Amino acid sequence: MARHDQRVASRPDRPVGYGLPTVLAIGLHVLVVVLSVISLPQRQPDEPQTSSIVQARLVSTETTTDQAQRAEEARSRADARQAEEEAQEAEARAEEEQATEEAARQAEQEAAEREAAREAEARERREARETAEAEAERRAEEAERQARLREEQEAERQRQQEEAAEARRQQEAEEQRQAEEEARRQEEAEEQRQAEEEARRQQEAEEQRQAEEEARRQQEAEEQRQAEEEARRQQEAEEQRQA
Repeated sequence: MARHDQRVASRPDRPVGYGLPTVLAIGLHVLVVVLSVISLPQRQPDEPQTSSIVQARLVSTETTTDQAQRAEEARSRADARQAEEEAQEAEARAEEEQATEEAARQAEQEAAEREAAREAEARERREARETAEAEAERRAEEAERQARLREEQEAERQRQQEEAAEARRQQEAEEQRQAEEEARRQEEAEEQRQAEEEARRQQEAEEQRQAEEEARRQQEAEEQRQAEEEARRQQEAEEQRQA
């Protein structure tokens, strides 16, 4: 709308409606001349009068044409002034519309900028929220991972403790078994020693008994030999005495 008014306002000031009346006046003048020329052969005897009539008609036509032209020129000037005023009004309207459009464009631009700023702020808030949510999710995942790691470490520690306890139990059991085995061996050895000692004592006692028995037998034999020897001597003495 503003560009159309600017084009209207930028057109050169020319008489509005001037061309067509002028053409009509000239055409009317030519028509009168042509009619006058056509009627000349029919009026040969009155040629001077006809010429005067034609001249009068031409003058009348020219006068009429001049009057029409002057009136048309006056009307054209009035139309030109009116057109100029309308053009000025149109230009003023165009400038006003342009200013209005500029203000509207400025307002629209400001609204667009505000909308863009709101969208940017909303986008920043959304990005900040998404970043915060992602960070919270990352922290939650990290906390969960740390919790799983602690659980795994605790389970591993407990497993190692159980394995260590089992190893200690097995070691203690082995030590107990070895101690019992050693005690059994010592007991058996002691029993064996005692048995051997008892056997040795018994053997020594037997040997002593046998020695004593042998000594007793020898003593008895010696006593018997001595008794027999004494009996023999007594017998020999008796025999000698009797002889």
